[in-house]
Amino acid sequence: MRGLIFLLLATPLGALASEVGRTYEHHLFPSEKACAEAKKGGGWFNCSQTITFDEGGQVSVMVTDIMNEGTYVRSGQKVTIRMEDGGDAADEMILHFDRTERNLVDPTTFEVWELAGD
Repeated sequence: MRGLIFLLLATPLGALASEVGRTYEHHLFPSEKACAEAKKGGGWFNCSQTITFDEGGQVSVMVTDIMNEGTYVRSGQKVTIRMEDGGDAADEMILHFDRTERNLVDPTTFEVWELAGD
């Protein structure tokens, strides 16, 4: 019983139980309007990037219009993502969950991926 109480006290308020099935989104522009304005100059690109965590340590990363598949390993708040297909995503990404797990942060650039639909 003491172990269960400790576990409950050690879990931050609002923390999520698991990353599996969750999608995080990094916005490349400050607003949808700013993205639409940028697109007027021609070319096609996404306004955001997404990371979706799947079962079995699988991950999908959408950078442009290509879905990149890879694997991830989580150790505490740190998650290491490795891409399999050499698409348009970085070969490796190391990100950290914030204490509520509603954001992923790149510790070198401080870019943020927010939990989609939150």
